[in-house]
Amino acid sequence: MKKNSYQKDLDAQVDKIFREANSGSFKTREKYHDACHRFTEFLSEEFKLRKFSNISDKHITAFVSCLRDHNVCDNTIRSYLSGVRFCHNHCDRTRNVLSSNRELGINLQSRTRNKNRAWTENEYRKALKCAEKHPDIRHALVLCRELGLRIEEAINVKLFQITPGMDHIDVKGKGGLVRTIPLDSRQMQILQDLKAFGLKNGKRPSDKIIPRQDTKGSVAKQKSRIENWVANHRADFSDRTGDKYTELVEYSIINGLKTPVSTITVHGLRHSFAQDRLEKLTSELKDERVSKIAVSNMLGHNRIEITNLYTAAR
Repeated sequence: MKKNSYQKDLDAQVDKIFREANSGSFKTREKYHDACHRFTEFLSEEFKLRKFSNISDKHITAFVSCLRDHNVCDNTIRSYLSGVRFCHNHCDRTRNVLSSNRELGINLQSRTRNKNRAWTENEYRKALKCAEKHPDIRHALVLCRELGLRIEEAINVKLFQITPGMDHIDVKGKGGLVRTIPLDSRQMQILQDLKAFGLKNGKRPSDKIIPRQDTKGSVAKQKSRIENWVANHRADFSDRTGDKYTELVEYSIINGLKTPVSTITVHGLRHSFAQDRLEKLTSELKDERVSKIAVSNMLGHNRIEITNLYTAAR
C-alpha cells in the first residue's frame, strides 16, 4: 500500500527516534519499531496526524478498538502498545501524557492461563489446507505444530541448519539460549521439505528460509504476516463457534480437562505439540515427571511449572 504524506512524516519521526534510542535489546527495539509503523499507518488514515509527539489517549483507545475489530489477540495488542509508549517516551517534546491501559479501561490481562490453548487436529489440518497458496505461512505453522517452535524461531531457521540424516536441530530461543530438539523420521522429513522450499526460492546456506527477503526487520514483518493471516482466516478453520465449540467445552468438562479457549492463536500450536509429545513420552517412559522434563526442554522452558500451563489436564 502506498503511504500518504501523513504516514511518511510520522514514519520519518519514528525512524529517527529508534535510530537514537539505545535502551532495551535490539530484538525488543525491532519489535517496537514494527509496532509503531502499524500505529502510524492507523494514525495517518484515521486522524491525519503529522506529529507523533501529539498522540493522546483518544488515539490509543481508537487503535485498540481497530485491532480488536480485526481479531488481533490481547497479547499482541499489549505488545503494540508497549512499542507505542516506548517511542512516545523517547520523543523530545510531547503534548500529552498517556494514561496507562488500566486508566483507559483497556483490559489486556491474559485470560488463557488456566485454559487449553491447543488447536484440535481438525483445525490444524483445515488451516494447512487454507494456507496452500501461502507456502511460507504453511511451513511456519507446521514448524510450530510439529517441532514446538515459537513463531520467531520458525522464521529464523536457516538453510545450513538442515542436513541429510540429521537427528536433531539446535534452536536459539528466548534470551539467546540454545536448545537441542531431537527429531523423529517425520520431523526430519518436515525439515527436508522446508529445505527444498528454500532451495526452490534461491536461498543461500546462511539465509533464513521462510521470510521472502532475509533483510533487517524481516522476522518481525514475517511474524506479523503470519499472525494477520491467522486472524483474517480463523473463521475458515476454527471449531470455536456455535455447536462445535459447545461440544469442545462439554468434552473437556466431562474428561476433567482445561476449558478450551474461544479464540485460537499461532502460539496455540506449541500447546498442541506439547500435549501430543507428553502423551507419547508418558506412554513410552511410564513416568509423567520425566516426560514433562523432556517436553519442557524441547519447548525451551526448562521448568515443569511452565510446561504444566501447556498441558490439557487441570
